[in-house]
Order: sequence, then C-alpha cells, then structure tokens
Amino acid sequence: MVSIDTALKALGILIIKFEIFAFIMISILFIREIIPLLFHGKSNIKGEKDSALYSCLLSALTVAIFHIMTSEVRDFIFSFDWEKMKLRKLFYLSMLLMECVFVLTLFLVHKIKGCQFSLVAHFCFMTSSIMCLIQLVQLYFRGFLGLEFFVPYYKLTVVSINLLVLVIISIYPLGSLYRILKLSKEKYKTL
Repeated sequence: MVSIDTALKALGILIIKFEIFAFIMISILFIREIIPLLFHGKSNIKGEKDSALYSCLLSALTVAIFHIMTSEVRDFIFSFDWEKMKLRKLFYLSMLLMECVFVLTLFLVHKIKGCQFSLVAHFCFMTSSIMCLIQLVQLYFRGFLGLEFFVPYYKLTVVSINLLVLVIISIYPLGSLYRILKLSKEKYKTL
C-alpha cells in the first residue's frame, strides 16, 4: 500500500513536470513574440498583450525553477543525520526562505524587464505569500513546539497551492493554443 507521503512526493514531481511543460508551451507558442522581448529589453514591450505574455513567461519560468530548487533543497536537508527537532527547524526555515526568495525574484524579474504583473503573476505572488505564512506556522508548531496537529493541514495546503499555481500557469498557454486551433480551423473551412 502506498503511503500518503509517497503519493504526495510523486504528485509534487508530476506538478514540476507539468510546470516545465507549461513554460515550454508558452515558449513554443509565442517564440516569435518572445525573442524580441528577450533580446531587445523594455523598449520592445508594446501594450498589455506583450506585457501579459512576458509576465506569464517570467512567472512560469520562475515557478518551475524554484519548484525544482525547493525539491533539491528538501532532499539535501533530508540527507543530514541530525537530531529530529534541529532537522525540522532547518527544513521549515529553508522552505520559508525559499518561498520568500521566490516572491522577491518574481517581483525583481518583472521590475528588471519593465513589464507589469499579469493576473498569473499576481496569483503566484499571492499564493506564495500564503505559502510563506503556512511555512512560518509550521516552523513554529512543528519545529519549535514539536506539535503534530498541523501537519495534515500543512501537507494539504502545500499540495493545493502547488496545484492551483500549476492550473493558473497552464491557463494562458492552453487558452492561447485553443484560440490558435480555433482560428486555424476557421481558416481551413474558408479554403
């Protein structure tokens, strides 16, 4: 029988793969629009459509990179042979710090590239802020007090937030793909 922890870890790996896939989909669907934005900087962002595209691309890339990094940090910390309470403190503190660095990075990449936050970026920012709070609560309850009652809520919240972020990041490329296929179908009918 598969334990809940094993299932959640497998789901986490699956989420990372789909986040990378969402980033690749955005890149492939909009390669002609993205290349000038990447290499010509702020001056090439013309209007809300370019800003939304670039913001979604930056958000998807940042989410995928940080999700991979967080998984690697988690596995690295679990390899330590420390006393349980010290390991818990280190784990939850590092997860809190990783989430805070993600929020800062998401803000900075938008600021550096001069594009406004899209709804996708706002959602990632807000859910990460909630995740910071959840990590802080878990650090206090489990890391400092040794209390276990919040663990099921913590695990459910973390997985739910990661799934929500995946869905939000996937909406833009999937919606765009749907519009492209619909337009090509209409053009095909007129031929």
